[in-house]
Amino acid sequence: NLSWVEHVTEIEQTYLCFSPEMRLRKYDSGASYEFTVKSNMRSDGLARDETNVAITEEEYNDLIRKKEGNTIHKTRYQFMDAGQVIAIDIFHGDLDGLAYMEIEFPDFEAAEKFETPDLVIADVTSDIRYKNGHLARYGIPERDE
Repeated sequence: NLSWVEHVTEIEQTYLCFSPEMRLRKYDSGASYEFTVKSNMRSDGLARDETNVAITEEEYNDLIRKKEGNTIHKTRYQFMDAGQVIAIDIFHGDLDGLAYMEIEFPDFEAAEKFETPDLVIADVTSDIRYKNGHLARYGIPERDE
C-alpha cells in the first residue's frame, strides 16, 4: 500500500553533456519535457545550482539527437515528511535493482543534522558514482563492503 505517496512520476532522463551537466527529461510518457543545466556549488555534492526550463516535444526531439551516454528510466515516488520533500527513485532497464532516496533540505544546517534511517544501505551523497550522469555513462557501480 503506497497511500503515503503523494505523487508518482515516470522519468526518462538523457544527458546532452556531462560537464557542465545538461540533461533532458521526459515526464510520464510525454506529458511534459524539461531541459536542465546543473553545476556543483559544493565539492561534497550536498548542494547544486540548477536551472530548469520547460521545453516542447519538438525541442526535446531535436535535442535528444545530441545525447551522450545511456538514457535513465526511473519511477519517482514523492511525499512529504516533517515538512521536507522526499523522493524515492526506483531505476529500470540497465539500472534495474538500484533505488535511492533524495531529500530536499531547506538549508545546509538541516542537511548536516539529518540522521540517516536504518533502512538506508549507504549514504551516497558525496559518491560521484551514484550521480545520475555517472550512472548514465557507467551503469551501477560495485558496492564497497
